[in-house]
Amino acid sequence: MDASVPREALGKRISVTQGLTALLAAAAVGAGLWALPGRFGTVNREAKFWGGTPVHLRLLQEAAGFELRAGIYPFAAQIIPPTATYAVITGPQAHFKRANAADAVAGFGQLYLLPRMPTDLAHAQYVISYGALLRYGGLDIHFSHIWNFKPGLAVAEIAR
Repeated sequence: MDASVPREALGKRISVTQGLTALLAAAAVGAGLWALPGRFGTVNREAKFWGGTPVHLRLLQEAAGFELRAGIYPFAAQIIPPTATYAVITGPQAHFKRANAADAVAGFGQLYLLPRMPTDLAHAQYVISYGALLRYGGLDIHFSHIWNFKPGLAVAEIAR
């Protein structure tokens, strides 16, 4: 121990590394506090935008995030009555870019098309085709009417 330094002063020494660390921490806190008000404004604008956006448009935005052609949902909602049942079928013309997109097709349909109820193909009154070939695709189902939205996308009423 150094006899020229009082004992109580030994605990108060800081090294150069500790000083630089404290200085960097203070600079990081200062930079964060400087940028924080602008970030609050950005978050506030986003919250106002999405808060004022109707739920069905927010769902369509999410569907677009899965690279789905989301226009089929509003198209189907205009055709399928609110009390009807429907099934979503996918097929070779779907051309999904993401692995989980095929699963998302029916899920977004369930959310967007409420109060219409999804069911299996045997009990459905309507079919939403996402890439399936309705006329010559090997389905043993007869349709009373098919409304084509875009190539590979259609809504059909099942003839019973």
